[in-house]
Amino acid sequence: MHCRFPQTKRPRVAARFTTATRLLGFLLTGALTTLSTSAQSWDGQMPALFKQAAETAKKQAVQRAYADQLLDIAKRVDRLSRTLDRGESLRGVDLVMLLNASEPLDLANLALMDKFAAVADELPAGPDGDLFLERHRRAVASHEAAHEALIVLLGNLQTASDKGEQLEPAIALLRDHFRENPVEIPAFHSSDSPQWGIEPIRQEVVEMSELAIPLGAAAPASTALAPPNPDDLAQTQEIEFTAEIVALAALLNNDPLEMFQWVRDNIDFTPYRGSRRGAAETLRLRAGNDMDTASLLIALLRTSGFHARYHSATVDIDPDTAMNWLGVEDPNQAGALLTTSGMDGVTINDGQGGVAALRCTRFWVEAYLPYTDYRGAAGATGDFMWIPLDPAWKAYTNDFGEDVLTSMGFDAESFVDNYVTTVRPETILELLEDDITAWLATNQPDTTFDDVCHERAINPVSLSWLPSSLPYAIVSEGSVYDEVPADERYTIRFYIYGEGSILDHTLNLVEMAGKQVTLSYIGETTADQNAINANGGILGLPNPYLVYVKPQLRVDGCIVATGTGGTMVGRTQNSEIYFTAPGEVAESISNTILAG
Repeated sequence: MHCRFPQTKRPRVAARFTTATRLLGFLLTGALTTLSTSAQSWDGQMPALFKQAAETAKKQAVQRAYADQLLDIAKRVDRLSRTLDRGESLRGVDLVMLLNASEPLDLANLALMDKFAAVADELPAGPDGDLFLERHRRAVASHEAAHEALIVLLGNLQTASDKGEQLEPAIALLRDHFRENPVEIPAFHSSDSPQWGIEPIRQEVVEMSELAIPLGAAAPASTALAPPNPDDLAQTQEIEFTAEIVALAALLNNDPLEMFQWVRDNIDFTPYRGSRRGAAETLRLRAGNDMDTASLLIALLRTSGFHARYHSATVDIDPDTAMNWLGVEDPNQAGALLTTSGMDGVTINDGQGGVAALRCTRFWVEAYLPYTDYRGAAGATGDFMWIPLDPAWKAYTNDFGEDVLTSMGFDAESFVDNYVTTVRPETILELLEDDITAWLATNQPDTTFDDVCHERAINPVSLSWLPSSLPYAIVSEGSVYDEVPADERYTIRFYIYGEGSILDHTLNLVEMAGKQVTLSYIGETTADQNAINANGGILGLPNPYLVYVKPQLRVDGCIVATGTGGTMVGRTQNSEIYFTAPGEVAESISNTILAG
């Protein structure tokens, strides 16, 4: 970051600055300084401009070298952890790269030390400079510890490998390290516009002969006999007894069979990992993944007085059934979709050029119901037991339409980059529809947008009682949950800082889904707010430098967080928003905003 400071410089600080990526976000994120010269002096300025541009590029490359390596290590640790969770052996490129990650990371860290020393040296003398320097020192010290801890853990992994010892404990410690020290890497760009990347399609493929858990193997005994508890009836962030959910449950006669069949027949399945929407938003959108669909059915059951909870496990799915369920025409496409969407998808080859099965992680509902007579139907009697119900599993009628995007030469990443860097009234899907319609008008005038769309419809079922079993093979039991576990939630962290005021608050995505989120400023003190009110708002202040403000975050008009400290109206603050998906490292968007 290029900052303009007063000419008075502080003495150079002699300190060993060890790097970490959160510090990069804290001090080094920002746009390139604008280079401007007059036409008359252009020739004389060219060498200096080239030198400055080269120096800027070099600094960014140094930052990115460390950040990319740390991000790569975190992703490899996550993938290896998932491998262990599936009961499979550690092997492959991820393990090899992790065993050799320590030295390159340390070398990148050494290259950054001079950069951090230079940042501290640029800070001005005086109270403001002292504040920034103190923040800089605290951040450096905190993340120096994180970096050195990571180097030790990587060394322990290498030592275990050299001695032929078990690697699982070392991988577990690395996983815990990144959970406690999430990688928060801001995007380093040469403009003020946010940049977005499209994750490439991935596919994990294994041969049947290499499976740690054989195809079709029986799972260990489940916990289905465990008695219910009060938490199985409670509301949570994802399971809210909204007026709409209570009304739907009443419309369905508070009957477990009717509620299961309604959710199964009316909520479209969308593949992604974790909890994005919760029960209320899944009902509103009529779509969700297995966990969000489970949240809706659990909410209906709990508000009707039935104990219900989540259950997860690893399952094997028949390729033809999976293709229908996911809406694709090729089993390898189905496997890649399960992998890319975060469902731990593994394509199991049959050794003869075909696909034997698709293995993935699934979440479903367990409901505590009277089951011996008529399996959960209205008026059923008999002993209560935990019944497994998967409302996200359903058959479809698929019309695959026409692959017009390939004919258009469509580039998804360029399309998204163009959308987010331009102010537009339409949504991204509306823009895509407009582009396709325009292309068809020129190249296929007799074809409409509806003609090329992939359409699918849920095949409804008519049930007299609840299913007696799940429709796939469970090969490895997972866990049961009264509420969505923290590591399956999407989080948004709002971090506003600078000039003496800080707001740092994290929300789960389900708390924001379908709601308006606003960041505004209020007076630091009652006197400040009175001055703002008396002048019709901040823009009406005659002497804004006399008024200090602090940031405030609201969701649907309700205050959820208020910053500490105050900053002068009009001063610059840094805004960083970190988005963390389950099992992934944080991605961020950074901007500069004016207080007020």
